[in-house]
Amino acid sequence: MSSNFDEYLSSEERVYMSTDEKAMLVWGEASGSNDASLLGFTYNYPGEFESFTKTDELQMMQKFARGNNVPLLWIGKGRFDSGKLEVGQVTDKPDGTLHVDREWLDLDRAAAKLQEYFGTDYDRMGTSKAKNKRTAGGFHDWSRANLPERFKKQDLDIVITSDGVTPKYLIELKRSYIDLDGWTPFKDDLRNYVLQVTSAQGADAVPLIAYQNKETINDDSMMTLFKINNIDPNAGGSNWISTDRENGINAAEFKRRLLEGDLRI
Repeated sequence: MSSNFDEYLSSEERVYMSTDEKAMLVWGEASGSNDASLLGFTYNYPGEFESFTKTDELQMMQKFARGNNVPLLWIGKGRFDSGKLEVGQVTDKPDGTLHVDREWLDLDRAAAKLQEYFGTDYDRMGTSKAKNKRTAGGFHDWSRANLPERFKKQDLDIVITSDGVTPKYLIELKRSYIDLDGWTPFKDDLRNYVLQVTSAQGADAVPLIAYQNKETINDDSMMTLFKINNIDPNAGGSNWISTDRENGINAAEFKRRLLEGDLRI
C-alpha cells in the first residue's frame, strides 16, 4: 500500500514524480496580486552529473523547457553539505542527446548564477513557501533564504508521458481531510496553478489535479479528478479557475485512464 497517489504510481513506466531527493521544479516570478510568469525549470539531483543515468527523465524536463522557451537548469546537490552546488543549463546536442555545461559554485555565488540563468537581477531575497508543501531542508531551505522574494517555485508533482519523454499529463496532487465531493482548488494557490497550466500548455500536455484524502492509497481508494480548462488570475469569486471534475473515481481506474491516455471527462 502507498500513502499517496504519487507513490501508488511510482512503479509504472513512463511516469515521473518530484521527490524530496530528486526534485522536478518549475520556477516563476510573481506579478500583480495573483499572477506569475514562467522563468524556467530545474532538475535537482542528489548526486553529481557523472553518476546520472535517468536520461529519459531529463529529456522530458527539457521538453517542458523547450516548449515554453525557458531554460532547464541542472542542479547537482552532491556537495551541498560542503557548501557547493553543481549548476548548469541543459542544452540539446545535434545528435539528440543532452549536454550540461556545468560548474561547481560556492553557495554565495550560486544564487547570483541562478538569477543570471533566469534573467533576473533582484536584491531582495527570501522566496515564499507554499503552506501545504513538504520541505527537505538543504537546497529548499537555502533557496528560500537566498533567492529573490518574488521567485515562486513549485514541484511538478506527477508527469505522465506518452512514450517516456513526451509529457501527456501534468498533475498537481492535493491531499486533505475534506470530503471528495466538497473539496475545490484554493485561490491561495492561484500562482501555482498559473505556473502549472503555463508549463503544461507549452509542452502540449494536459494540466490535471488529483485530489485524495489523507489516507493510505490502494486500488479501491476513492479520489477526485479535475481537468483544468482555464485560469484567469483577474477573475473574481470562483471564476478564477474552470475545470471539469469527476468525483468518486477509484485509484485503479484513475491510473488506468492516465496510462491509456483516456480521461473520459
